[in-house]
Amino acid sequence: MVILKSVDMRYVAMGVSLVVAVLMLLGKMAAYWLTGSYAILSDAAESVVHLLATGFAAFSLWYSTQLPDRLHPYGHGKIAYFSAGFEGALIGAAALSVFYLAGHSLVYGVVLGPLGAGLLITFVLAVINALLGSFLVFVGKRYHSIVLVANGKNVLSDMWTSFGVVLGVGLVWLTGWKWLDPLVALIMACNISITAYGLLKKASQGLLDRACPENTVLLQKCLDEQIQSGCIKSYHQLRHRQAENKLWIEFHALVDRSLSVEEAHRRITVAESAMRSLFPDFQVYITSHMEPGDHKGAHPLEYDEGVDALVADEDGCNLK
Repeated sequence: MVILKSVDMRYVAMGVSLVVAVLMLLGKMAAYWLTGSYAILSDAAESVVHLLATGFAAFSLWYSTQLPDRLHPYGHGKIAYFSAGFEGALIGAAALSVFYLAGHSLVYGVVLGPLGAGLLITFVLAVINALLGSFLVFVGKRYHSIVLVANGKNVLSDMWTSFGVVLGVGLVWLTGWKWLDPLVALIMACNISITAYGLLKKASQGLLDRACPENTVLLQKCLDEQIQSGCIKSYHQLRHRQAENKLWIEFHALVDRSLSVEEAHRRITVAESAMRSLFPDFQVYITSHMEPGDHKGAHPLEYDEGVDALVADEDGCNLK
């Protein structure tokens, strides 16, 4: 039991994903070799991408856990977004190749081999992907790892693609309408493209430090409660950003200027503790700046604090 508790499930999940990715590629290439189906080839093309992306994701997972250093004082967690973007770009490239091959097949005709064995292999692999993808997403959400969540969603997308291929190729087998094969491949390419777009969007949002709206609401509500309790007078310049399971929060706290430094520090520490308690599953780093309650009179006229993006009123301060 002690050994099991000491094992990081993120690495276990990624190791399983790597092994299964290799087996998936081999199985789907065997299915394509047996059938000559472009729909199955489109499924195999996504598995090539998935194997490359999983390899980079494994490296990213390891690198993101490295401790901060002099050149990376915020740590290395943002590589997770590079990993998601890399995976999205590869999936997009695979979709383009499938569009080309399926279009070529529609124009110049389809040549298919025996479909039974290939269909069975593809179906079994799809079931395995369903189990693996669900496991990766579960572990990724549990540990707030975008690397694992992205990898798991890609596996689940691969699963739906495989089931779609089984349906399409199965219809060809039953009806003899060979043109259904490249048509299904085109539909699957559209599905792959949607997955690529989603990953690229998620990666760009993370790299641009997009603030999570839900976290903004939680933090503002928490600080408003601190104002109502009399702990602080107001706050402004609230900012927050996230990378993997790490969350950075910054804010300026306004306190009564009659308070001693020790008492003002104690009150802000109380506010910080309340904010930190909102995110029990995260490593939370809070940087606060103490200011006197008469904020505008405390700074020279030429002083510029910058844009207060999460401001609650037009004066640039959350004064109550």
